[in-house]
Amino acid sequence: MRIFLALIGLLFSLPAGAADDSGRAKIIDGDTIEISGQRIDLYGIDAPELKQLCRTGRHGKAFECGIRAARALRDLIGREEIACRRVGPGKAVPPAAKCAIGRIDLNEQMVLQGWALAARQESSDYVRAEEAARRVREGLWRHTFEMPWDWRRENPE
Repeated sequence: MRIFLALIGLLFSLPAGAADDSGRAKIIDGDTIEISGQRIDLYGIDAPELKQLCRTGRHGKAFECGIRAARALRDLIGREEIACRRVGPGKAVPPAAKCAIGRIDLNEQMVLQGWALAARQESSDYVRAEEAARRVREGLWRHTFEMPWDWRRENPE
């Protein structure tokens, strides 16, 4: 019984930033979700913005790569419940988190599929996944695109 009480005490003494968010996700864009009304940024990745266009084909036909990235995240999650573990400063708004379905790291999968890039200014966690996607020309890497951070700088809202 003492061990049980000690474990309960430890559980409730964890910092708020260690708390998990879980449930069904609403997709906001290619690197942002909402669970139970709480917006969450997917930590360590950066996807094109919803309004961002990329170019494809011989003649550089424009397509909505930001919307395509959001669809890729929606397709990846489907109707599954996800679990997110917050990362970084506990006061970040919205909080950043690593999210998963079981053992599948959703952040990493978005980068491996080529619909998000490693956010090197935050973390080096997904750099190898980005290099793999680039090598095999997955997602964005099949097209001409502007880095999301550059696009945001040139297109402030």
